[in-house]
This record gives sequence, C-alpha cells and structure tokens, in this order.
Amino acid sequence: MASDITFFPVGNGDMTLIRLPGPKGFTILIDCYFLEETGETRLTTIDQLYEYLPVDENGRPYVDVFMLSHPDDDHCHGAKDILHLEAPEAYVDKVPSGTRKKIFIREMWSAPMIFRRKADDKDLVEDARAIKYEAKRRVDHFRRKKALSNDGIDLGNRVLVLGQDQKKEGKDRLEGLQGIHKDIDQHITINDDGVRMIAHVRGPLPVSDEEGEEEALKNNRSSIILQMQVFIAGTATNFILMGGDAEVGIWRRLYQRHKNNLNALAYDLLLAPHHCSWGVLSTESSSAEAKADPEAREALAQTNGGYVVSSSKPVVNDKDNPPSHRAKKEYIDITENQGSFFCTGQYPDEDDPEPLTFKFTAQGPRPPSDGPKGKTAATMAIGLGRTEREHGW
Repeated sequence: MASDITFFPVGNGDMTLIRLPGPKGFTILIDCYFLEETGETRLTTIDQLYEYLPVDENGRPYVDVFMLSHPDDDHCHGAKDILHLEAPEAYVDKVPSGTRKKIFIREMWSAPMIFRRKADDKDLVEDARAIKYEAKRRVDHFRRKKALSNDGIDLGNRVLVLGQDQKKEGKDRLEGLQGIHKDIDQHITINDDGVRMIAHVRGPLPVSDEEGEEEALKNNRSSIILQMQVFIAGTATNFILMGGDAEVGIWRRLYQRHKNNLNALAYDLLLAPHHCSWGVLSTESSSAEAKADPEAREALAQTNGGYVVSSSKPVVNDKDNPPSHRAKKEYIDITENQGSFFCTGQYPDEDDPEPLTFKFTAQGPRPPSDGPKGKTAATMAIGLGRTEREHGW
C-alpha cells in the first residue's frame, strides 16, 4: 500500500485519508463529506474515496480508523448513509446491484464531548448524532466487556477516547475507560506489520477558567487536535498537524501550554484549521490592516519550509471567510514560499479539482509533481529537494 495523505475536494469541508505502508496497510479517515451529486463548490467524492480503500476478506470496504474532528455538518455530511455506524453483526453484506457496501469502521477515535452529549442534542445534525450514538455504543461495549484495552475488543467495536472531558464536581466521567483513553499530550502508537505512526493528542483542551460547559461543548471548541509523526525507514520524517475548526483562542492556549517546547506543534504539513479562516489567527476583521494574534500565529508557525493545505473552495481576494485570502497570505509568510500553499478547490485547477495527495518520504511530505495551477518546476523543486527534518524529538 502507498504511504500518503489525501485531501478530497469537498468545498468548505474536510475529508482526509491517511494510508500507511505494510503488508496489509493501515488507513485513517479523518472527517467526511459525502456528496452524491456535484454541487457549486463541491465534487462527488464517494466513488473517489472507495477507490482508495482496501477491502477485507468478506468484500467489505473498510478503514482501520475513523475520526470525527468535531460534529459539524461540513465534517460529517452523509456519514450515516456511507459509513457502517452499527454493531459489526448488523453489517449488510448483500446489497442491491449498483449499490455500494457501507464502509466498515474497525476503530473509532472520539472526543468525550462528542459521545457524552445529550440524546436530544438539537445542536447536532443527523449525521453527527449517528456518529455520536455509535461512539457511545462502542464505549458502552468496552465497559460491559471490562476489557483492559482495545486488544480485548473485536474489530468493529473498538474506540479510543481522545482529550479531556469537562470536569463535574465529585464525578470522573471517564472512570473505567483508562484502557481506551488518551489524555492531552499522551500519544497513540500504531506499530503493526511494519507500519509506524505516533499521534500526539493536543486537544480538545480542558475548560479554561473563563469557560463554562456550554461554551466548551461548542462544536469548533471541541475539535480534536493531533500532531502526527509518520516514520519512514525507522525515522519520523513526516510531521502532520490537524486541528479541525479550532479557532484563535485555542491556538493561543496551545502556544501558552507549549511555549517552552514548541516542537509539540511542529509540522511539515498543516491542514489549515477551519478551512483557512482568519478567525484561527486573529480576533480582528480580515482587513489588510488587521494583525494576527502573535501567540496563535506562533503556535501555527512551527515549521521549516513545510506545506499548508486549505480544504476549501478556491481562496480568492474577496470578503469571504472562510476561506480567507488574508489568512492565506499569513500562511505563505509563515512557510516563506508561495508554492507551499495548496487549496483543494484549486488543485490542479478550479474547473476540475481532484484529490490532493502528498507522499510520505524520508525527506518529508512530497507534494504532487504538477502542483497548483501556474506553479513552475523550479518552485516545486524547493519542496522536493529538502533534507531530512529534525524537530528535536
């Protein structure tokens, strides 16, 4: 299997697939936006995703991990119709001719704030509720089995709980889940059949002194933030930072938390949070005179010639936000190379966008050879000729 990361063109939304090498390979789907028909700013991506997925011995398309960064429609649209969000024994193998089998999820990664929401949570779209119920089912299954870890749980029932829960006086809401809980700054290690990746959990952060539970449960606020290291030939040479729709206050707090060791936020490839929104970098309007918050910007500036991907409609110089042209300029300034900024809605061009794939190499993530429209071969060579990174681990 290839060793790469693919960003699908779903307009102002997210759907990212990581494929890791090995005899059987390992796939991680982060967020999804399934569209049956092409829209004004989104493409039909279902068939494209299926082409990338492995199939098990039962003929079921599957992902080893599915993670919903946060429960907004643009991160889970169509999930209940395409993903198998029930117990493994409820999977339907016989489907009508011309109909796709659902994608089997071997393991889910979920923030506690997602599966713990009220059953009648009116803030969630139907697809997010379906994912919430499935995450809760898996957590309840773990509790009933009294397992020590996912090693004692069958594929299709496994779940990892990432980040901190909101504290409630006198009650530990994650009691009994130690074997499947990864707290802030703990990590997940995937080391199976030659596949190796370490994913550090950087968020969701605990409630601050200024926040209440209602504020902390807001969808963007509850985004899972991961810094992932992909190993090639035994060395971590590909650092990926993904933060869902976390906005400026979260990145400011992440800077304050890690300012003595900013390697915790280092990246070679950044998925621009909230579809390249200016609200990730500043509390000011996105005018030309607006300034980025220095701490939030510094949190998102921990790279050395890396790449930034905006999963969004085309970024143009207008008043839209997201995506914000002002934010794009800031990311280009951070990477010090205009050729390091990619937009899924403009790759390879606006008229016919395609999935955007970076290969993992010993020199870091390698972008497509053709690059964004108008990019020269000389510009692309800046990325292809880099030496191995050292982030101080």
